[in-house]
This record gives sequence, C-alpha cells and structure tokens, in this order.
Amino acid sequence: MQAAIGLQADPHTVKAPHLAGAHRACGGGRLGGIGEEALGALAIDLLQYQAFLFLLGSCFVPLFGVLAADFLLGAAAQVAVRWSGIVAWLAGFALYQWIQPTGPGWWVDLVEGAPAVGSFTGGASLPSFALSFALYAALRSAHEPLGRRRARLAGSR
Repeated sequence: MQAAIGLQADPHTVKAPHLAGAHRACGGGRLGGIGEEALGALAIDLLQYQAFLFLLGSCFVPLFGVLAADFLLGAAAQVAVRWSGIVAWLAGFALYQWIQPTGPGWWVDLVEGAPAVGSFTGGASLPSFALSFALYAALRSAHEPLGRRRARLAGSR
C-alpha cells in the first residue's frame, strides 16, 4: 500500500510524492547530514535572527501580560471578542516597538519617525508586560458591574 501512494518504508526517511528530494536537502535524515546542517546554521545572519526574536517578543510579551491579568482577575462574562484585551495588547505592542523598534525594514522606518523612539535603554519586555497587564486589568474592571467589583474587593469571587 505504501509503494502504491509513493511513500518509502525506510526507517530514517519518509518521502511523499510532492516532497521528492526534500529529504536529501535536509541531510537525508542520516548522521552524515550533520555537517551540512551545521554549515547551514553558520550561514544564518545572526543580526536578522536577533531582529526576528525581538519581533516575537514584541508580540508575545504584551499578550502574556493580558493573559496574566485575565487569569488573576478570574472568570468573566463570555463575549465573542474581548476588546479590552486587544486594546491592552496593542498598547503593549506599541510600547515595545517604541522602546525597541524591530521587524521588517518598512516597519522600522515607520516606527523610527515617532518622537524619542529608542531613547529608553532599560529594555522593552518589562514595561510592555506591565502596561498591557495594568491596562487590561483597568479596562476589564471598568466594565464589571459595581456590585461585582465591591465583592471582589471584599475578597469573594
């Protein structure tokens, strides 16, 4: 059956019909390909990789701030889209990019036009996390009914 659909039964590689030859490009799945893969790793421009990691951080750090605040605030009413979370995430993302502009060239050029961009040298992760956390907590608390806020302040859930 495997031969009928073009798959190999070799324990080191599996070759699908649309990926014919791809296993050779990745070192063949055998121990001999480690040298080729090491050379490929050395060819990566580490400055581009660092920019990619900063871009990932600018997306996920404020997201974790929103998630942490949501977890600590407890259950809320079910809604299709929680706009307070999106607003808090966007604010955290913008702060991260203002402190450490990173990403594609056109984006960095756009962000670097903002006043005093990149002048803060204390890092971007903690301020971005703190802003998204605090803003989400404030926005979500503002939308809760007053009685629920009083009960939460008194320590009940």
